[in-house]
Amino acid sequence: MGDSCDTVSLPAGEYPELPSSVSGESARTFVEAFEKSYARAKIEQQSGKSFGGFDGRRTEIRRQTDDGYVVSVEIRVDYAVKQSDEDTRTDLGSESFDAVYYVREQFASRSAGDRAETASNRAWETVACRGE
Repeated sequence: MGDSCDTVSLPAGEYPELPSSVSGESARTFVEAFEKSYARAKIEQQSGKSFGGFDGRRTEIRRQTDDGYVVSVEIRVDYAVKQSDEDTRTDLGSESFDAVYYVREQFASRSAGDRAETASNRAWETVACRGE
């Protein structure tokens, strides 16, 4: 019998599954896809904002451990905000999402914040896991 894994509540969206085998490339790919899903969901849950697209990204493997990878990511999201129901004007904006992930075969944890901050001093939340 395996251990169960509990994840933090995430904004509604479609998130990628953990890679079946963790390598530097699979961890980087997972983190970028996950953060894009997370960023889009966060924008779409804000009243009046409409997702417009991604306007840049940066993903970097910061460290390899015995069991996984620490990966930093920055995603920029474009959005539109309608002034009001009566007004036909729309404001455009952009928001940046920065996080560091720790990806292992059993789980992935996320810590939001500045990419330059020391990873070991962060508040980590489990965002994906492979429960058995």
